[in-house]
Amino acid sequence: MWNAENHVPGKAYAVPNYYNDYGPYYTYVSRPGYTVQEGHADTETNLYGIGDEKLIWSGRSKTKFTATRYELIQAFVKIMIDGLSEAKLIR
Repeated sequence: MWNAENHVPGKAYAVPNYYNDYGPYYTYVSRPGYTVQEGHADTETNLYGIGDEKLIWSGRSKTKFTATRYELIQAFVKIMIDGLSEAKLIR
């Protein structure tokens, strides 16, 4: 898993001329900068046989942290179930 912080710089801009009534008060407006946290998690799921403990199936996924926890879990489960189904290990 990795996380990164990206800083988005602030911005200053002039108020357009059609706001003449407010021009003397709001000649320039600024928007402060902000920090965005980005990241992803790599996961691996392994399925082993009960009797011989041999690896039967392995699946990997990479998930970006752009969704809610519930959405991340749903997406992960879907990827794993689709992989197991493709391998004909589940129906």
